[in-house]
Amino acid sequence: KRCPPISLSCHVLLALLTEKVPSDKAAITLSDLLQLLHTVKDHGLSTNTSEITEYLTTLSDKGLIVFFPGANPSDSWIVLRQEVLLEEVNGTIFAPASFPEHRPSLVSNTGIIPISELQKIFPNYDIKMIVQFLFQRELCQRVFDTTDASKTLSDCVFF
Repeated sequence: KRCPPISLSCHVLLALLTEKVPSDKAAITLSDLLQLLHTVKDHGLSTNTSEITEYLTTLSDKGLIVFFPGANPSDSWIVLRQEVLLEEVNGTIFAPASFPEHRPSLVSNTGIIPISELQKIFPNYDIKMIVQFLFQRELCQRVFDTTDASKTLSDCVFF
């Protein structure tokens, strides 16, 4: 399936995201974006959630951002600075013992790490967004219950 071309609205939205979202934020929620759209005037964009979601999906398909749609705007994440997440999260998770970022609590002979442990190490990020980002980048997998393959052990990931 071919992605539709990027519309003027997508360009305006991307410009708004890059200019108005603080540079220290790697990701924001769709709720944050909708609030920003209401406070910034004269951008010409609709504040309709489904239209904004469509624009974000197009930008994500083109690789300009990463968009994780959720059940509601507060569960939908827009990753603006992938390199920050890759450096902070992957750098910490995969840091060798000789690096200051190394976390002994993440060392596992099995490669299975409890999500609660990740949450302690990354308190400034929403853990659901971090796990989604790692899954999307295929850096970790869900761990399944061996007795029932349809059940996911949602509290652990495998690296």
